[in-house]
Amino acid sequence: DYKVEMCAIGNGTASRETEQFVADILKEMDEEIYYLIVNEAGASVYSASDLAREEFPNLHVEERSAVSIARRLQDPLAELVKIDPKSVGV
Repeated sequence: DYKVEMCAIGNGTASRETEQFVADILKEMDEEIYYLIVNEAGASVYSASDLAREEFPNLHVEERSAVSIARRLQDPLAELVKIDPKSVGV
């Protein structure tokens, strides 16, 4: 079993609506779970890359993007080095 402590929400399209949805759900839960808005710049580039397909061959591109956003919360540098700096606005 996994013990969820944090939920990563990408800052892209509908992020505010998603934030409100997640916040409402978390209020109803007994566990103490937090959420954080994560910069998702370049996540779509990674999710469509050969590396992402190799790492997660059974996931759809949207699911790989979600994995990338969650990983940025855990270890931002390790995730960002997989992406061309131009794709993250550097």
